[in-house]
Amino acid sequence: RLGYDPEHPLVVVTVGGTAVGEHLLRKAIAAWPLIRAERPDARCLAVTGPRLEPGSFQSPPGLEVRGYVPGLYEHLSVADLAIVQGGLGTTMELTLARRPFLYFPLAGHFEQVHHVAHRLAVHGARRRVDYAATSADSLAALAIDTLGADTSAYRPPRPGAAQRAAALIAELL
Repeated sequence: RLGYDPEHPLVVVTVGGTAVGEHLLRKAIAAWPLIRAERPDARCLAVTGPRLEPGSFQSPPGLEVRGYVPGLYEHLSVADLAIVQGGLGTTMELTLARRPFLYFPLAGHFEQVHHVAHRLAVHGARRRVDYAATSADSLAALAIDTLGADTSAYRPPRPGAAQRAAALIAELL
């Protein structure tokens, strides 16, 4: 339905709705030719978000740069690899969809560095990467290693979360 050929691995790179992820996006795009050299059948969708101009990014063969993708979560749910920042919403969606991903928490961002990392570890999703210690070459190597990785060990959420939250709120009311 989304137009992807299941015979060709899909990598999705997205950094959220702010410009803070520009450097990660550029590093992932720089890594793409190295990834493609190992996996010439792969394709990549890089999403810049509303604050970054898609035309200001390179678009090497096999990589499409788009500013906005309606229903991005659907594209992430069929990705063979996602490269993302460390936001809780995106990383948990990937975990629950059991998709392989690399996440880069923003340095000094308490929620991403501590809370998100803890939540992901609880669910068995531990591919946290330090942006400052990662070159385009090492990102490519990590991406190739993670592309299509087995995610069967990701722990699903405990059912009934909405009911538990409602009960807690009801007690307060």
